[in-house]
Amino acid sequence: MMSEYNAALFDRLSGQLSSHRGANLVKLQAYEGKRIARVAGVRVTEKLKKLAVRIGWPRTVVDVLEERLDFLGWEGWPGDELATVYEANNLLSEASLVHVDSLIYGVGFALVYTDEDGSVNVSAQSPFTATGVWDGQKRRLTAGLVVRGDQAVMFEPDVTTYLDVSGSLPLVTLTVPNRSGRVPLVMFPNRTRGSRSWGQSEITPMVLDLSDEASRTLLDMAVNRTFHASPQRYVIANVDEDEFQDKTRGWKALTSELWGMNADPNDVKLGEFQGTQPTPFVQELQQLTEMLAAESGIPVNYLGLMASNPASADAIRAGEARLVKRAERHQSIFGASWLEVARLLLMERGVYSADDFAGVHCVWRDAATPTRAAAADEVTKLVGANILPAASSLTLSRLGFTPEQQAVLAAEREQAPADPLSQLADSIGRQSQLA
Repeated sequence: MMSEYNAALFDRLSGQLSSHRGANLVKLQAYEGKRIARVAGVRVTEKLKKLAVRIGWPRTVVDVLEERLDFLGWEGWPGDELATVYEANNLLSEASLVHVDSLIYGVGFALVYTDEDGSVNVSAQSPFTATGVWDGQKRRLTAGLVVRGDQAVMFEPDVTTYLDVSGSLPLVTLTVPNRSGRVPLVMFPNRTRGSRSWGQSEITPMVLDLSDEASRTLLDMAVNRTFHASPQRYVIANVDEDEFQDKTRGWKALTSELWGMNADPNDVKLGEFQGTQPTPFVQELQQLTEMLAAESGIPVNYLGLMASNPASADAIRAGEARLVKRAERHQSIFGASWLEVARLLLMERGVYSADDFAGVHCVWRDAATPTRAAAADEVTKLVGANILPAASSLTLSRLGFTPEQQAVLAAEREQAPADPLSQLADSIGRQSQLA
């Protein structure tokens, strides 16, 4: 049986899941391209309303930013526990799942748990199935809930409660003490501020409105193209009503067939409604693209609007400056959550030390995504100027090596013989002495 407190906590958490489900579905449909813009106007035919013209801008807004958030692990811990868990859980890919959820819905979650074999694991949790209670002073969750079908897991700092929620009332099936003394569910908020600790989606109302307007513009272009391909014609004459109902040769004929009617040629006047040129629609789409680029902070060419002349390297870097800065801000915000994940991992393994953990920090791939040649040139100059040591982890990180790759290089460096150039110099010196 659940205590009165636990029952109230479960009701609160499950209520949070239900209250955010509708808004999350709107964001999901926009991201997956399933959102259909409403068509304004009372004279639009039902067939036209069913014509789905979608645009992938919401997905682009999210993916362009997420692609610059490569989490490479942790550095500064004296042991190999964090590197082992990072590699075993393939966190380079798993972290991407958390980041995408956070950018789409405004929040993502990562769960730290110990498997039956004793291994410590990290897994992404969807905002559709996970929620929690945020403590602004402690800057972490003080309660959490994950629902999987008819089963649910409720987390508190001192205990984890497994529940059967298949019936009208939740039933406790198992309780397990928490070794870490913390809630093992970690929140990854996006676009936080003092009055909104749960964050905000990158698919803002402005992004949705601009995407819907662009979809309507594309729909207008499609209709206009149809009128150009099959111009609408009219006739002024005294003809029988049957001429407009003939299904074989009359006004119901297909585009490629001949039209005909029974009327006096002297009394007939035929005409054609001219379609509109697509230029106004193209110009409107360009304006919407520029507005969306300003709202989302991504270069306009990422949205399909290309300039007539290719941009120079300096112009490309200048155009990406705001995107790079936003990615770096996200690395800082998400980094705090990944540090909490690392703290929980060490606590679960029973090796956590506050003094040793003080030097732990997150490693991210450079958000500016420089080429390997550019990164190597920069590091070579910094090492040559004695600003960076040649074999330090910081130097290797700037070259894009993951912590695991750095560990392999360090091991091979210890096993490798002395510097070949030094050996050659020593050999030449010895030979000169013998001569």
